[in-house]
Amino acid sequence: MLSNPRLIPVQGTLNVVMNQNVSLSCHSDSGSPPVRYTLFKHSQKVTTLVRPDLSPGLFNLTINSASDVGEYKCKAENNRTSGGKYSKSLNFTLKEPISRPVLSSPTSQAKKGQNVTLSCLSENGSLPITYVFFKGRQSISTPVKMQKREAAVIFVFINSSSDFGIYKCRAENS
Repeated sequence: MLSNPRLIPVQGTLNVVMNQNVSLSCHSDSGSPPVRYTLFKHSQKVTTLVRPDLSPGLFNLTINSASDVGEYKCKAENNRTSGGKYSKSLNFTLKEPISRPVLSSPTSQAKKGQNVTLSCLSENGSLPITYVFFKGRQSISTPVKMQKREAAVIFVFINSSSDFGIYKCRAENS
C-alpha cells in the first residue's frame, strides 16, 4: 500500500523572493514502484513525473509573480492505488526585498538646544520592516519594527557639538 506522500521545500524555507528558483520534494516512504508524482498548485495540475523506485520526485519551480505562491500539494499513485494519496499542503510566502530607506528631517540646519525629528522609510518591501538609526557608524536607536508602511521616527536632542554630523538609517525585513 502506498503511503501518503510528504511535500517539502528542498531549500528548507517557505519564504521566497521574486524570480527565485525553488525545488519541492514529493516522497512516499512505502509502496510498490513505479510511483507517479503529480504536483498541484491551487488544486490545478502543474506537472507529473514517474519514479521507477521509491526515490523522491523533485519539482523545480521559479517564483515569477505573486500568483506563483499559495497552496501546493502533491499526489502519489501507483498501479495498485486507486485515486492516489495526497500530501498535506504547503504555502509559500512571497518576501519582497526592501527598497533603500530614505532618511528625512524637517530641519536640515539644527541648532544647539534643539530637538530634531528623524524619519526613516522604505517605500517597498514585505512587512514588517525593522529600522535602526545611526550617527556615523554608531547605532543611536534600538530597532524599531513597523507593521505598517509608515516611517520610523526618533527624536535627537542637539546638546553639544558632538551631536552634529551625518545621520543614517538602515531597514531590513526578515
